[in-house]
Amino acid sequence: MSRMPTSIIALAVLSFLLLTGCQSLTDTESNKETADPAPVKLRVVRRESVFQPINLNPETRTSIRDAIGIDILIEPVPSNNFSSKLTLMLVSENVSDLIELGYMDLLRYGSENHFAPLDQWIETSAPNFKAFVEKHPELNRLKIDDKWFGFPITSVNSLPSAAYPVIRSDLLEQLNFNAPGTCEELLDLLIALKAAYPDQAIWVNQGGTRGLISNVSYPLGSGFSLTTSYYFEDSVNPGRYKYGPAHQEFIHVLQFLRKAYQEKVLDPFYSISTVDEWQQKLSSGEALFYYDFPVNIENFNLSLRQQNPNYHFAPLLNLKNITGESRVSYQYQTHAMHRYYVVPAKSENIEAAVKLIDWLYSEEGTALFNYGIQQNAYTITEGKMTINPELFQRYHELPFGFRLMQYERGTGQGFFTPSLNMSYQYQIQPELELIMKEIENSPANRTSPLPPPLTKEEAKRVAALVTKLDQILFKEIDQYIVGEKSLDAYDTDLRQKLINTGSEELEQLLNQAHQRALEVQN
Repeated sequence: MSRMPTSIIALAVLSFLLLTGCQSLTDTESNKETADPAPVKLRVVRRESVFQPINLNPETRTSIRDAIGIDILIEPVPSNNFSSKLTLMLVSENVSDLIELGYMDLLRYGSENHFAPLDQWIETSAPNFKAFVEKHPELNRLKIDDKWFGFPITSVNSLPSAAYPVIRSDLLEQLNFNAPGTCEELLDLLIALKAAYPDQAIWVNQGGTRGLISNVSYPLGSGFSLTTSYYFEDSVNPGRYKYGPAHQEFIHVLQFLRKAYQEKVLDPFYSISTVDEWQQKLSSGEALFYYDFPVNIENFNLSLRQQNPNYHFAPLLNLKNITGESRVSYQYQTHAMHRYYVVPAKSENIEAAVKLIDWLYSEEGTALFNYGIQQNAYTITEGKMTINPELFQRYHELPFGFRLMQYERGTGQGFFTPSLNMSYQYQIQPELELIMKEIENSPANRTSPLPPPLTKEEAKRVAALVTKLDQILFKEIDQYIVGEKSLDAYDTDLRQKLINTGSEELEQLLNQAHQRALEVQN
């Protein structure tokens, strides 16, 4: 038997190898086409709030990963470390893909090119966000140099976003005290409560001195914003942005707080009390009054009712100040607390970050990240989302149950979303809705405009001026409140220092920008 030539054997083997190799390559390519691609991992730095814990791995994280192929890796940073963490991160190579921050940080670092300009990405990849802005064109005021350097965290169906005086109204009934009609009568009422309950805390505060003056200044005839420091004064025509403590009207704020402190109705630890201490004292009945956002009323009432069904807090509305005005400043109806999500310029995932934000503005994304997974959390009847009865029973009778729900379900501020819908809170706490409707109908409410649109140069200067002014203000203001400095010295001492440091320049920059915006609008 003759043997097949070696060359033919080699050719046959080579043909077999090529054939099987091509088949393997074809199978591999086919598998690649059918296998799901690995999700894009986006690092998101969030400021950790004591009001709302963040769930790092909720079921909604899995849902969005399956829906759009993006995995959200939350990196929470404690509030007291946030500024230093942000500065270090922006100058290093270890940047995240999204960062939650406040308005002054947006101005400061946005004007220094640390954040990616987003307009080209929004134009091509963010139809849902574009549609939202078209419905709310006032948001365009938040641009710098007419460009988006951050996505504003927005809110629809928002709860009243202003500070009100809130008191244990059952005690007024018990002691036969009349509700006050003026701010001065409020102070007299608190003094009377202290006389009746000498061992109790009366007025407790959270957020330090900044939180305290931001809550009471506008109703008393001046103004100070928790988030921007400057505020909008609409009692003059046209309205103007002002740095309140640099104006003579601020003396009424200092007089009010000085008297409250001296009469021992204002907590002596008002400047350092933590949120946990504040909540504990109000929930336990240890404290009888606060001046803050009213959103927590029902949380405190739930705890108090467990002690006595008659115990309850209620807001005091329409109090007149020394000039006879009743006024409350609404600042955050559409733009939630002047907070943003920015994309660092060094991020390698800008397109994915924009895709994520935009999807969360879609109908599907908004529902998922505000209400949860439909079959687990809610039903839709005639277009209305309704919480499942078992979830209502779980959270309704728990103090701060809405926050617990957001944490456990991974919704709202309990995980991540730039688009908040607060209507779900009323479903968990229907009693709160009745209180809030009364507040919303108050004739004292005045809506404050968003900050004016600034150029990069203006943004940088505004941020620098606000920082300097606040440093001087909070270095000295407590001395006036507790009596270490005479109120007579305010006009020539603290107020003059603020003017010399640039309060008038700040106001000029803001009001020039505001006027430009009005001219474009008209």
